Amino acid sequence: MSTIQKLAPLNVFAGVRTSRSRHSCPAYAAYSKPVAPKRVHSAALIPQRKQAHRLRAGAVRTSCDAEAVSADKAPGRETYRPESFDVLVDDAVKSIQTGLADGCRRMEVEYPLSSDTSGYKDASDSFIDANIALAISAAKRLSEGTDLKVCVLVPDGPELVRASERFEPALELAGDSVTLGCMAGKKKGAFGGFFGGAVGSGELVEDYNDNDIFIAVNASTVELPTVRKYTEEVVKDKTMILWCLELDTLRADLGLFGFPGKEIQFEFLSQFKSMFYIRQRAYSKSVEVAPFLVNYNGALFR
Repeated sequence: MSTIQKLAPLNVFAGVRTSRSRHSCPAYAAYSKPVAPKRVHSAALIPQRKQAHRLRAGAVRTSCDAEAVSADKAPGRETYRPESFDVLVDDAVKSIQTGLADGCRRMEVEYPLSSDTSGYKDASDSFIDANIALAISAAKRLSEGTDLKVCVLVPDGPELVRASERFEPALELAGDSVTLGCMAGKKKGAFGGFFGGAVGSGELVEDYNDNDIFIAVNASTVELPTVRKYTEEVVKDKTMILWCLELDTLRADLGLFGFPGKEIQFEFLSQFKSMFYIRQRAYSKSVEVAPFLVNYNGALFR
């Protein structure tokens, strides 16, 4: 696997300034009727700017204190070089265990299933099977040495039948604490409500209520309402983990014709906290000297 380095995110708004009319300045807020504004020297606004700056700084410090990392946690790494997917899954499981210790019940794990930055050169079944296999491996690690029962959830019944046949040996090795289930009993159509019933419809499967942790895999954009419905009606106060759903891509389809609305993001997906996150990206930059085109590739690691 290629080296994955920790890159600082770019601040795309660093050079953007918001235009502001002088009539919106606090110095004119006391006027109750239209009056020709007087010219106010910029020095008169300095105390107000300092006060606003102190308020913003205080808000930032308060936010940082609320999410401060405890002293007993190890510091992060500048360079992340996983030797295999087993190491990758093991690190993701450690992050989930840290989240469980902190009381998190809605978590997200995202990492590339291929070293290729495009992510779309292999067959879709290869990514689906790899995701299920790694999720079962993670479920086994979460249940080891504990009384926790973990259920890996696929979107619907047909996918459950296929996965049960292909991963029966892996489930046997994982033990009785790991099961494979589905969130809805029927297959959804390619365009949600138009060919597969109403968006978010489908009979929920509630045979897995005795589990403590649920791991959802391989859900598409039109199946996100089913994930939400299952989480709210079946999982409830238990732990739900979204495992490599590529939510950054799925969110872009919300609100488009034939897809669920953006309330899925505002009311549901916003509840999930990224516990382990690797996002691969590649881009090119033009320069004025040779070689004139510089290719960059790397990843954000959190």
